[in-house]
Amino acid sequence: VFTSMREQLYGIGKDAAGSINAESRDTGAPGPAADAADQKERSRLFTFIEKMTGKALGYRDIQEINSWLDDFGAAPETVKQAYRYCRERGTFNTRYVGTIVLDWTGRHLDTAEKVEKYLEENDMRRSALKRVMSYLGFSREPTEKERQLMDYWLDELNCSIDEILDACSKTSGISNPNFNYLDAVLRGKRGGGKNGAGLSRAQVFRYYEKMREEEENEAAARTEEVYGRVPEIREIDKKILELNSDLLTAAINGGADLEAGRERIAELDRKREALLTKNDIPVDYMKPRRRCAICGDTGQKEDGSLCSCFAAVAAEAAGASEA
Repeated sequence: VFTSMREQLYGIGKDAAGSINAESRDTGAPGPAADAADQKERSRLFTFIEKMTGKALGYRDIQEINSWLDDFGAAPETVKQAYRYCRERGTFNTRYVGTIVLDWTGRHLDTAEKVEKYLEENDMRRSALKRVMSYLGFSREPTEKERQLMDYWLDELNCSIDEILDACSKTSGISNPNFNYLDAVLRGKRGGGKNGAGLSRAQVFRYYEKMREEEENEAAARTEEVYGRVPEIREIDKKILELNSDLLTAAINGGADLEAGRERIAELDRKREALLTKNDIPVDYMKPRRRCAICGDTGQKEDGSLCSCFAAVAAEAAGASEA
């Protein structure tokens, strides 16, 4: 008996009704490092994509998606957000989706919140660029160089939109207003793009990123320390992770008792805290220790403005670069 191509691609099992069992299907050989949990997560991702696109994934599609996850370290949530984004643009071409996924992965957009914030900021940036073009009397689309200059003013010179538009007003007295003139005005105003510590905003943000990475590594080390002292906590964390995964699947597919799952997780959380307290371990000991409670060591507040810690971190970053 020959199996269909879909069964060969997606799995060895069918349910009683004869439909493909998404939880047991083969996810395209994602690599030797993939464990059972990873296989399960990929299976849910492929199911999500198929529901989103309304068609079964082909073998090449699965290979392409696995390459995003394995070769480029893309998060499954990033892939999901990219498909949602492409749906709004009326295309599900896998290669096109891939360019979005890889771009967002390079920007560390690994959660829905980060993607939404990035898209919101991009919308604001496009709107600001359109206003600048209108101010200068251009009715055409901006060139790539003009887009890069806009990014430079915002990211490197740390200019606000109001400052850029104010610079536009200074072009009223010249015969040929253009981006190069604006660039000269803004560079002069900002002293070439350095802040008080001598670093660009992008350089300081990279330092913030390094800070967070170190904090995450330290938290991981403390977690392993706790697991060594109280092995039961490792098992509880593993169970909570599995339950959260099951809740996500249930929320997508419907028909399950979500409240019971949440209660079970809350019960495990209470047991976990009791074990930590019993062993004289602070309940937040395994979490990353952020230096700034306002921005969480990102350098930006929720409204996108710079955090009050930015100047101090910029000075620290400057000192580190000179060491």
